[in-house]
Amino acid sequence: MRPSNYFIEVLCAILLGSIPATILLLTQSFESVVENLSGIVEDELLYYYAAIAFLPALFLKLANVQSPSTRFPEPLESTIRQVFSRIGTTILGTYRIFAGSIIVLVPPILVFEQNLTSFYVMILTLIFAVASIVLCVKVEQCFRRL
Repeated sequence: MRPSNYFIEVLCAILLGSIPATILLLTQSFESVVENLSGIVEDELLYYYAAIAFLPALFLKLANVQSPSTRFPEPLESTIRQVFSRIGTTILGTYRIFAGSIIVLVPPILVFEQNLTSFYVMILTLIFAVASIVLCVKVEQCFRRL
């Protein structure tokens, strides 16, 4: 039986985010983990760029579906598809790191910050982590179809 895509994404999140965050948490401090995570992406521009970089691969797919006569020569089309699908999937690594790190960061926050506001923030953070995993699965599935 083949493992589900969600299981694979959770494993990736754990390997990319949870394990490094745990090592930082044990060897340094909670603040260092948060500082490292905030240093991964300081600007939203990277996310916009990744979304825009996905468009050429999507355009190729739609052009091929609409009319086979609009196809690019095979070597060029294959190169474009591979380059832009790799750019698009590379940004997923950031989401995997955040999702995996959130898994490690939630328990200490709930222990040290025992108030209702922290609880609500943690619920929203966990929702973000789950949404990140779902996003990664869906984008990977989309790129496999291209």
